[in-house]
Amino acid sequence: MAQQDVYQVDVIFNHPLADGEMAIIYHYRLSSVETPRTEQELGDDLVELFDGEFALEYMANVGEDFTLVRLDWFNVSNPIFGGTRAVNLAGSQMGDNVALRSAPVIKKLTGMRGRSFRGRNFYMAPPEASQNDGQITPTYQGALQVLVDSIRTLRFGIINQNVYNMTVFSPTLTEAAGGVVVDNLVTNQVVQRTMGSQRGRQAAG
Repeated sequence: MAQQDVYQVDVIFNHPLADGEMAIIYHYRLSSVETPRTEQELGDDLVELFDGEFALEYMANVGEDFTLVRLDWFNVSNPIFGGTRAVNLAGSQMGDNVALRSAPVIKKLTGMRGRSFRGRNFYMAPPEASQNDGQITPTYQGALQVLVDSIRTLRFGIINQNVYNMTVFSPTLTEAAGGVVVDNLVTNQVVQRTMGSQRGRQAAG
């Protein structure tokens, strides 16, 4: 049954100086199904909705050398289903970026304590003009906050809606539960002023 299934969405970027592709990973739970769709269509619907809320808005805030290449998805609860949505959208901001390792951090809160119940996303390195001494500017922070708020709940349909809620999926707790998917719905996301570091994102060479 598709309702309550958990999906993973990998947001894939590239940059001419990066040593390979870079990803932001999200998970969503299909909390409500009121419009019948096939298993494949449910995943495709999710990434189409995500694309519509995320791509243009986010790429308007990152450097022109970044490209959002594609959205990959698979059903964590039923992994035989998956797919890819091509995007190929370049960033809009001109000028230099900070080092690729530097990343705005978005905390995902679920109302529960502990690493297995909370999550973080590391976004792409911001333009130099949008940070100061390792902190993103209030304007940039505000723009990202509007964006992350818009993608916490995604709805397919106008009247009879299929609802996808952002969630924190725990591989550790899932393994401990014998493979039964364990996740917790995200109640809030907070864009941090202080940037984090992603060691895997580094210049080639």
